[in-house]
Amino acid sequence: MATDTKDWSVFAERRCDECGFDASAVDRAQIAPTLLDAASDWARVLRGRPADELRTRPSAQVWSPLEYGAHVRDVLRLFTDRVAAILTAPDPEFAGWDQEAAAIAARYNEQDPAIVAEEVAADGERVARIVDGIDDDGWSRTGSRDGREFTAEYLLRYLLHDVVHHRHDIGGPVAG
Repeated sequence: MATDTKDWSVFAERRCDECGFDASAVDRAQIAPTLLDAASDWARVLRGRPADELRTRPSAQVWSPLEYGAHVRDVLRLFTDRVAAILTAPDPEFAGWDQEAAAIAARYNEQDPAIVAEEVAADGERVARIVDGIDDDGWSRTGSRDGREFTAEYLLRYLLHDVVHHRHDIGGPVAG
């Protein structure tokens, strides 16, 4: 599945050796359009391939393109909600999220690819609208999880890397 022992959080701060994308190098003004483009690309993938191909895992331990697409949708939702909370509440605290448990509970590989495509596209538009509305002070507002504090900007860069990286996982181009 998507699990491994990497500390994915560092990819908000530097170039990812695996996919080559550097979310830290994206200008703030380009975060929203880059997220929107990446989400749109995911939607095209999910609309443009046969369902049986989208549900096929390359190996037992690697998610199918549909599972990655559903994960991207859920990550977009989770991080958009967290950024929105950071922008509207003082120092919100967030619970952990087990992506493997979410994939199993939601039966990612049994979902309708057309619906997931529409949801990814809509969630990409939602996060882009929120990002476009962030003022200078908003980027540095904070939230925390498990005692670790992070800014809205950090979360958005983490999200950006995640969405782009998973496109690389299924053999796609990497933005930037």
